[in-house]
Amino acid sequence: MKEMTIREVQMVCLEILKDVHDFCLKNDIKYSLCGGTLIGAIRHNGFIPWDDDVDIVMPRPEYDRFIHTYQSQKGYKLFSHEIKGGKNVRIRLTKVCDMQKTIMDKGAYVWTNEDTGIGIDIIPADGAPMTLDEAQKHIASLAKYAGIVDRYRTKYASFSCINRYKTPIAKLKFVIRKVRGYFIDRNCVMKFIDIQKQYDYQSSSFFCAGYVYGIGEWLPKCILEEFELHKFENTVFFITKQYDNYLKRVFGNYMVLPPENKRTSHDIYRYYWKD
Repeated sequence: MKEMTIREVQMVCLEILKDVHDFCLKNDIKYSLCGGTLIGAIRHNGFIPWDDDVDIVMPRPEYDRFIHTYQSQKGYKLFSHEIKGGKNVRIRLTKVCDMQKTIMDKGAYVWTNEDTGIGIDIIPADGAPMTLDEAQKHIASLAKYAGIVDRYRTKYASFSCINRYKTPIAKLKFVIRKVRGYFIDRNCVMKFIDIQKQYDYQSSSFFCAGYVYGIGEWLPKCILEEFELHKFENTVFFITKQYDNYLKRVFGNYMVLPPENKRTSHDIYRYYWKD
């Protein structure tokens, strides 16, 4: 199999995103580009040159409708722990994956037993507490269980993945995660999702769609109430009208390019064209 270039990966992601967008438009499902994909839209009118994935966010009610109704006209497949038959999906979010042209070597991030191709991430925005103190506790709880799920996934990784880590400490951490993972069962994924859904979206004034950026992930719900189309590569997709508010809260000065040594892909997977 031939390994894909980052631009080839981006173009497959783009085709999947177009399919998801068309479905959402047809079914009146609200979404926004988010994370690095949104930075790319605003700063580059497309992908961040070194980025190798796509992230979109949906308010929980829209997300629930999407995961239970999405059908692709192009053979893409939806993976979610929250749908029938999804118990072997070991992530808190949904992926929509190519199953025909590409294949991913998932490395240490073995999120499903099934062989899949390149996918994009569909992230739920759930309700969050009203106060800063409670929000900090909520995000800390999410981060704690994310670590547990990470160890659970790692137990399915091949020991050969140790060669992907460059330092002895990183190699040791991988081994420890893998060993500890054998003492964790799949219920940890649903526990994570239950914590994520602890606060009802409809009655909340704030939302969280992640935990990686700490309290920066605690955002006023008005950010996900109005959307507009914005150029991304050779087409347009929906973004929140409050993109500047969102990006500044999560990333700070997002228009400044990171140092060259930080301009790297996630380096989680290896991507190949199918023979």
